[in-house]
Amino acid sequence: MRPFLILIFVALFCSCEINSENEIKFQGITITDANGENIGYIDPSDWTFDRNWSQNEINLFDQHKDKFKSEKLDTTIKIQPAYPNPTPLYFNFTYTQDYVSSSTNKNVIQEGITVVYRIVNQHFERLISDEYLSNETGGYLYVFSSENYGLNKNEIFRLYYAFFYHDTCIYKGHGDILMSETTIH
Repeated sequence: MRPFLILIFVALFCSCEINSENEIKFQGITITDANGENIGYIDPSDWTFDRNWSQNEINLFDQHKDKFKSEKLDTTIKIQPAYPNPTPLYFNFTYTQDYVSSSTNKNVIQEGITVVYRIVNQHFERLISDEYLSNETGGYLYVFSSENYGLNKNEIFRLYYAFFYHDTCIYKGHGDILMSETTIH
């Protein structure tokens, strides 16, 4: 009887471990002030290029799923951590691209890049979803308001972003945002 109980315990332990590997956890935020300056802990997995995404993360991007099969990192794309973070009401998401136009010899956002973002809660429910085709110079600033989207206070949300050029993913990542009662100055 005793070996049988040990076998059951080992089987349960292994299955729990496998499930926990597939679970996506929101574990920290990069702390920023209202000007976008890092003023505390920096989560090393946030606001960077994510080489490996789970199938659940790729599935957030619906019609773009096949474009992840041919990834080519574009090092000219720069992501700024969301700010302020934590935040009571809104946060900003900004990116730039150091791409020099061959016709004007100036830094521009490369035409034809599709930027797609998704915001999910800790249950991996999609709350906000949008995309657009870039064709302007400089960088982009998004302002997300908790009032407009029902983002709950004292909860961490995750912003996923992906940049596509034609049929290729050229940059992807995520960052966590804490909606709180107050902001850090």
